Amino acid sequence: MKLMPQEEIASSALRGLTITNKRIRYINESAQTCWSLYLKDIVSISLKHQSRRYYLSLALLCAVLSAVSYLYLNILEIAVIFMLLSGLFVFLYWQSRSNLFTVTTVSTSHSITVPGASLSTALVVIELIEHNKGKSILN
Repeated sequence: MKLMPQEEIASSALRGLTITNKRIRYINESAQTCWSLYLKDIVSISLKHQSRRYYLSLALLCAVLSAVSYLYLNILEIAVIFMLLSGLFVFLYWQSRSNLFTVTTVSTSHSITVPGASLSTALVVIELIEHNKGKSILN
């Protein structure tokens, strides 16, 4: 990334997202996506937690089917298979959790999916953007 005069990199806390004192740049080579926004043009930043809750529903269904097959039908093998499936669906739920950053300007909106990022990391990035935006407005 080439820096403009008097531009300094403030952070690159998230993979592909670079925040300077004048702009935000995002590069995702696997999705072939790249965009850059000036901080003064940003209207809002939002953070939304995403997960696939239907995995938990499937895990509950498998646990109930496991209990029914063991308690009422006395088939241990089927009960074990349903419990393993239940565990798999819980694992898939935990793996599907991610945060969605949305940076909005007057004319456009850009979203970044950040899998596995903690809420504290996400808040640090939002605060960094807000801080640098405030500094760029005052300068």
